[in-house]
Order: sequence, then C-alpha cells, then structure tokens
Amino acid sequence: MKAIDVDLVDDISRRSFRFFWEQTNLHTGLVLDRASVNGATEDNPRHRGVASIASTGFGLTALCIGAEHRWVSPELARIDTALLLGGVLTVRQAFRDDPEIVQLATTIYNRVDFPWMLHGSTTLSHGWTPERGFLRHRWDTYSEHMILYLLAIGSPTQPIAPAAWYTWKLPIVAVGEYSYIGGGPLFIQQYSQAWVDLRDRVATQAPMEYFRPRVNYFANSVTATRAQQAFSIRAARVTWHGADHRRTRESMERWFRARRVAP
Repeated sequence: MKAIDVDLVDDISRRSFRFFWEQTNLHTGLVLDRASVNGATEDNPRHRGVASIASTGFGLTALCIGAEHRWVSPELARIDTALLLGGVLTVRQAFRDDPEIVQLATTIYNRVDFPWMLHGSTTLSHGWTPERGFLRHRWDTYSEHMILYLLAIGSPTQPIAPAAWYTWKLPIVAVGEYSYIGGGPLFIQQYSQAWVDLRDRVATQAPMEYFRPRVNYFANSVTATRAQQAFSIRAARVTWHGADHRRTRESMERWFRARRVAP
C-alpha cells in the first residue's frame, strides 16, 4: 500500500480501538454494544448501558491489537477478566508469556459444553434461558456462526463431531452482477473472520451423507462486500426527500427482502 493508504488504515484502526477502550466498564470488563458518535446518551432506553459477551470478545481482541501497536500498555490490557471465546483465545495467544492469563483463558474454553448446545440435534441451538430452556431456533443456515462451529469441533475437552460443519444450509443470494452464499447484513460474513483467517482455505470433501459444495468462505465474503457496496453506490444516487424518501425506502426494503439482504 502507498504511505497515505497505510496512514488511513492506521487512523481507522486506532479510532475503532478507541470505541472498545472507552466503552469498557473498568469494574466488570464488559463492553457496551453501542455508543453515540458525539458522546450523547443513547436515545433508545432499551439500548442504554447494554453490554454483551459478543462485544466484550471483540473488545478483548482490540486490547491485544492496541497493545501490539503501543496505543496502550500491555500491562493495562491484563486487567480484563471477561475472557470469552474468540477474545479468550486471542488474549491467550497475545499474552502467552503470562501464565495466569493462559491458565484462565484455557480453563474458560475447556469448560464450554458444546455437545450440550446440540440438544439432541446435529446443529447447535441459538441459546438457552433458565425460564424457557433451549430456544427453538438453530444455527442451521450460513451466518456468523462459523467461529462457533470451529470452536466446538476443535474443543480439546468437549468437542462435537466434525461432520457438524456440513450440516447447515448454504443459501445463494443474487445481487446485481454478484452471487454469493449468505443473506442478511455484512457482519454475518465478517464476524468469524475477525479471528479466523480463511484465506485460501477450502473445506475437505463432505461425508457421503451430506451434499456440500467446497466453498472458499473468504472469497465469498469479498463478493458479498462488493455486492453491498455496489448497491449502496446505486442507492446513494437516489434523491431522498419527503414522500419520495418513503416510497424509495419502501421499494428498497422490498428489493432487499426479495433477495434476503438486509438494508
């Protein structure tokens, strides 16, 4: 990349890191799901002050990146205790010279009961609550769940069968001149690959009982990104005023629903 491109990427990276650094609770280690760009209080009271383990996992990974770039002290990064799956293993690798961090991270990962999450099926359940038990939905269609299946299959203590990788559906979406596996917002393509490098990696042939094309998921995510970029460029040329705005928005929503793509 040119020097100006390197500077741009570095600036974007540092600004992204600041979100996690500034929105982390110093007492719990939890990271807020969202924050206003101008620092104002969240408008929706349901979203105000809400953290999640997903955001915290990204936050732990961000700490490792910040420490590597010397944006923060590596010593400060060690105070976080919310070691959660994707973030857990990143922290364990980044601070592998710290026996306590390695031991805590390994213990948390090893305790996860992945077979229990199957709940008698070949696909993982969306979740469980004390009040209602297992949720009826399952991770059975291509989504952001790839990292979940990789962690489950690779668990050193409580793994699920490798064949589970081949059990979910792969819907094909056509957007303009592009076709790709997916449907939904771009994060379903990106979340897993924030931690897992899938470049030039293609799954081996599926077992006989499963029909499964050999998919390059990294190339697939690139195509999905280009498709949504192309659509956004076309949409940006539309005049957004009054009733025209509403009609155009309704038209866009129908277009997205027909192609299973989130606006």
